[in-house]
Amino acid sequence: MSALAIVANLIVPGAGLAIHYLPQIATFLAGINGRCGQLSQNQAHFGRVRDRLHEIFTQLSTMEARGQLPSPVVVKRFRELLEDFDTYLAHYLRCNFVTRLLTQDHVATKIAVYHNEVDSLLKLLDLAHIAQMTDWRLQYDADQREEVARWTDLVATNKLVLEACSDASAQRETMLRLLHALQHDKHTQSSSSFQAKLVKQAFHTLQRLSKDVRGTSSVPLWFVPPEDVALSPQPFARGATSDVFLGVWRQRTKVVVKVYRAGGDDVENELHLWASLRHPNLVAFYGGCHVGAKPFALCEEAPGGALDDYLMRHAGAVDETQLLGFLLDIAIALEYMHGNGVVHGDLKCNNVLLTLSPLRAQLSDFGCAVHNAHPHTMPTRVSAAIRWVAPECLVHAAPPSRASDVYALGMVLLEAVTLDIPFSDVDDDEMVRGRIARGELPTLDETSPYAVLVPRLCALSPDDRLDLSAFIRECEALRDGAPKTVSCPRPEPSWPTTELPLLSTTTVPLAIDVAPAATTTSLKEYGYGIAADKPRDIKAAKKAKHARRVSTRRLSISDVDAIVASQDVASLLQWLQRPTTSDLIKEKLLTALMPLAPASVAEHGGLELVLALAAKGSTPTIKELSTALLGLVVHRNAGLAATVRAQGGVAILLKILRQGTYGQRAFALRALAHLTSMDDDAIGQVLDDATSVTTVLDMLRVGGDRQRQDALVVAFVVTQTRIHAKTPEMTSLLVQSLGLLAFASDAYATRIADAGAIPLLWKAYSAWPHLGNVVLQTLANLATTDASRRQIARHHSIQHTIDAVLDPVSMTSAMHLLHNLSLEPSVIEYMVSLGAVNVTMTALLKHSELAMLGAKLLAQLSMASARDPLVSSGAVAWTLEQLRTQRDVDVTPLWICLSNAVVAPSCLDAWVRLGGAPLLIKRLEKASVDHVAPILQLVLRVATSLETVLLLVQHDTALYTLMNFVEASSSPLEVQLLALGCVAQITYFEPTVLRAVKGSGLGILAPLLKTSPHQALALRIVDHMTYCPTFHNLLTVEFPIVATLQKLTRNPALHPTCDAILTRLDVPLASSHKPSLLKAFTSKWRKAKPASNQDSDDEHRLVRALLQERPRGPALDRIYDAIAIDGQRSDALIDAGLLVPLAQRLHSKRDRSRALDVVRRLLDDASEAHQKAIAVDMIIKPLIAMAKEHDRPDDRDNAIQLALALATLCNMQTQVVDAILPHDARSSIAHSLLTHPS
Repeated sequence: MSALAIVANLIVPGAGLAIHYLPQIATFLAGINGRCGQLSQNQAHFGRVRDRLHEIFTQLSTMEARGQLPSPVVVKRFRELLEDFDTYLAHYLRCNFVTRLLTQDHVATKIAVYHNEVDSLLKLLDLAHIAQMTDWRLQYDADQREEVARWTDLVATNKLVLEACSDASAQRETMLRLLHALQHDKHTQSSSSFQAKLVKQAFHTLQRLSKDVRGTSSVPLWFVPPEDVALSPQPFARGATSDVFLGVWRQRTKVVVKVYRAGGDDVENELHLWASLRHPNLVAFYGGCHVGAKPFALCEEAPGGALDDYLMRHAGAVDETQLLGFLLDIAIALEYMHGNGVVHGDLKCNNVLLTLSPLRAQLSDFGCAVHNAHPHTMPTRVSAAIRWVAPECLVHAAPPSRASDVYALGMVLLEAVTLDIPFSDVDDDEMVRGRIARGELPTLDETSPYAVLVPRLCALSPDDRLDLSAFIRECEALRDGAPKTVSCPRPEPSWPTTELPLLSTTTVPLAIDVAPAATTTSLKEYGYGIAADKPRDIKAAKKAKHARRVSTRRLSISDVDAIVASQDVASLLQWLQRPTTSDLIKEKLLTALMPLAPASVAEHGGLELVLALAAKGSTPTIKELSTALLGLVVHRNAGLAATVRAQGGVAILLKILRQGTYGQRAFALRALAHLTSMDDDAIGQVLDDATSVTTVLDMLRVGGDRQRQDALVVAFVVTQTRIHAKTPEMTSLLVQSLGLLAFASDAYATRIADAGAIPLLWKAYSAWPHLGNVVLQTLANLATTDASRRQIARHHSIQHTIDAVLDPVSMTSAMHLLHNLSLEPSVIEYMVSLGAVNVTMTALLKHSELAMLGAKLLAQLSMASARDPLVSSGAVAWTLEQLRTQRDVDVTPLWICLSNAVVAPSCLDAWVRLGGAPLLIKRLEKASVDHVAPILQLVLRVATSLETVLLLVQHDTALYTLMNFVEASSSPLEVQLLALGCVAQITYFEPTVLRAVKGSGLGILAPLLKTSPHQALALRIVDHMTYCPTFHNLLTVEFPIVATLQKLTRNPALHPTCDAILTRLDVPLASSHKPSLLKAFTSKWRKAKPASNQDSDDEHRLVRALLQERPRGPALDRIYDAIAIDGQRSDALIDAGLLVPLAQRLHSKRDRSRALDVVRRLLDDASEAHQKAIAVDMIIKPLIAMAKEHDRPDDRDNAIQLALALATLCNMQTQVVDAILPHDARSSIAHSLLTHPS
């Protein structure tokens, strides 16, 4: 929205939209008319939508003429619809015949969407009763039949198909796209789609007419047609051979698109190779297109950016553990590539990208990569970054190898530690080449822990370089003893910076004042490097020549060009002040003065001349250029600023501000800002002018961001000059100017707060109550940093803001301010204690239009420790109702609010009582991967007890949906881990619900056991499944994962869990550690010899000690250790009477945790007959009692599992479930699963 519309909304909320958008609508319609006239296909479809849009504009114009302004929402929505339609129409015109053919069904669908959107607008305008404006469906069907006939004729003539295949390359591209559409698109499987028939006909025609077209017999699995990808308008990065864009794939998935500037075998080989690599530390490849003028590749986004940029942004405070983590990620990725026979060939920091959740390094850019097993795929592109290239590749032209990648890794390490490119002290590439060939390396601080690693990685001989596995081990050792931070000073820029003049319609060269350097250096594309401009060397003879030309009476265009080229300020000013110089030449002379040193204009006596031209220039352009030059002269020069002020410069600039053209006013505002920033007396002259403040405010309202920046200094001066805030009118102007500045930029808001404006605003709030809404709006715009929020929150201001929420006039502004203040964690508790939740709900129940703002505020307030107000105020109920009714809006804050709220038992009970579980499952099924994360967070927070888990799994689709998110390749890693965590949480209480998933989910879980991000969660789920005997056959036969589990036992962290799983599956343990000889002999002896009285005496002594001992004694621990060392003693201990004292300890709060561990051990190690002996009332009853308690969640959850396991042994499932759960917390489905596990 423009600044003018913002100001209009300050006066009459909403009125600015109509003022702002109605003129743009006419412009859009004119452009749409022209584009519709250029259509060769689908003219009827697009023309019909255009006609309906024209009719709506006619109705809006009629309403405006009658003084009946339409709703701002309708006007804005109509303008957005026009913009979207115009963009789509322009895109369609740029498409060639083949693209239009392949997207014909999509065009028809899109046209119907536009018609439905027009219908919605007509209803909002109360025009739905006009039949000719709404009866489009019959016309649409007729238009569709007409298009079918036209397309059929076009394809049958073969003319346009052949025109699209002008050469062999275009022919191959067309055939692959058509073949892909036949093989993969769903619409081609339906014989009713006329597009499918046209595609088949076009393909067969082209196949018949084309012979020996290479590579068209099959389509690569990774092939993505161009019509499936939408690109951003401009690239965000450029490389030597490609440009990189943000894009959307198939209208759903956000991707990064690497567009190659030229095609060829290299591109195809790179895409084939990239598609063969799958690793968490490699940028994921989604697909690509290797044919056409602009081949491309799709990959996942890396929001952390390149490693070199990240390290530069965090220079001086980089966690060394984090840096070592990045190096380990790079080394592990290289090790994976080398293990698959692939060499990267172009490793450097800007080819290492970072993800943020979790923070991880990933290799990218495989344009120079090569597969060792296929030497014929050697790319013709060789890395031009010689500073990272190994000596053998530079000197002997050896191909990239594993050893050369290790050398590049050493250079990456050096680059990451020093924050500079290798050999940064040398600018000449040939000198760098020589130093590399001699085996020289950049120096590192001897105290650096990496000073030893770099020479070992970058040894001159490839055979002497450190092995990757050894490097990984050494990095892990360094990481275990890493200090807090790496002390790497951030390099300061050695080149001067300057502000560039604002450009208007007149082309003005940029003012660049660069100090000459002692030596000249060439500019190189190395990320950190930058070079100074070459100093100008003006010969004396050339100066004399131009001086002779100046002495002539008349000046020709060629003479002007010569003087401009000489950059002689004196000559330029001399000709500028001559009355015989024409206006055109004066404009050219002023333009030539712009890039020169501004102080030189004053030194040659040109200041008075520039002021005169600014005040009384003969043409608008001369005035504009003179004003721009004046601003450059006074910029950061206090002496020249005082001179300009003394010669009447302030009055001249203020006059231009009031009467000049838009371009003149923009430059005058810039000059006035520079002038007042350097000269205090100029400030006084500005404030003495009665209309100066109003004039500046007008520029803020209608100007762009650059004009707001120029007016910033003046606005600060006015704000801090408290003497002028004595009347309501002046105070209103000051507050509005502050609000508009703060709205324009967070940086401006910070500077306003630092200047002391916040106390002044609260003073105005108290002094002028009718300005309260404007003040609250300005304060909301200022609350952008923690410091400003804390400053605003002082002196009972939160209470004032909460009270203002109940005022209909200031309600919206007060809620905006409350939301911004709640972003500061330290004030949330105080806000809730003052009743912010209750007040917010009061406002939301009366004003539904504030729903989204209120949802964001409640999401912040729900982070307070006191969450009971969310129930008493009805916030939980309101949030659930919004989730049921809101469509086409971002409901993420609502999910966040619920996730924070259900931590409190009262909120969780309200959530269950109000039907939160069915709603959660319903929205989970329909959620996209981009918006599912907060929903999964809520599932994790809710699934903390058996009662709530049973509510969630009432629907079989719950587990099915969660596992789909885990399996989907388009799911981000964060979503996969959240979904997997939800499944682990649910199966902890009831593993049998996995039957709702195909193969009980093992087809998805088995591969995840081998990947580090998912491994621990997948192992937890498998662990939970082993408690259900019906899964044992699946785990050992249908989906054999025993071998994987045995390998995982080598990991000390996973060893206990894997051993427990294998034990329950009756699989012999393959321990990663060797037992002692004595233990091995003892174990074999116990198995070989019959039981003796001595063994029996040992068990009886343990049981007697337990009977005689007081609570919290060591006997229970000794029994647990005895069973853990030798599981066969479980039966003997049960025979010795262990169950009686064990049941007593289950009743003791002090010992029950250890007693539960003993019961679990007995169930795991006892024989089947003795397991049934444990399933008796004296053990089950205390377990049921613990299952009903809530003070110790861990003991309760263990007791529930053990009680259900024992109930299965003695066929008492129903009785145990009835004893544990109240009737209303159970479902028939869950009850039947527990009762009939088979």
